[in-house]
Order: sequence, then structure tokens, then C-alpha cells
Amino acid sequence: MPTERASFADRRARAAAKLRERDLAALLASPGADLFYLTGYQLFTSERLTCLVLARDGKATMVCPELEAPRAAEAAPDLERARGARPKTPTPSSHDS
Repeated sequence: MPTERASFADRRARAAAKLRERDLAALLASPGADLFYLTGYQLFTSERLTCLVLARDGKATMVCPELEAPRAAEAAPDLERARGARPKTPTPSSHDS
């Protein structure tokens, strides 16, 4: 597995170099082939935000909901993780009273 981890890190480093070449700030990879290629983390799209944020300096952060955090940590232990925003609970408006 260490070889696979290095491979994912190398892929992210090459992608970050391309971002710098093209003067782009970051790459966002959502669930699918790109996310798996860059991290090794495979999941299906859901209503909750999950994505890799790869900055031009090579910093990679996985944004995922709390319920996915253990799977993300196991699949991509070398990445920082940030919790995705929780959906807001609707509050009754003054018109509903």
C-alpha cells in the first residue's frame, strides 16, 4: 500500500504543477474517476458535499461529511480532512404563524 500512496501523492503533485502552469488557484475533484485517481477514495455521489480541494501549492484537503470521515481517512490517510457544511434546519418564518 505505501507504493499506492506514493502514486496518489505523485499524481497530486503533477496536477498541482499543471495548476501553477495554467495560473489556476485550485482543482476541485468530486466523486468519480478523478477523485479516485488522485486519492484512491471511491464513493458514490450523494446530496452531501464530498470533494478533494487541491491547491496550486500541492496542499490537498478532502471535504466530506462526518459520516464519511472514517472511510475517507482509511482510503486516503495522507490527506487533511475538512467537514462539509451541514444542511441548515429550516426555521419557520413569521409568515407561517
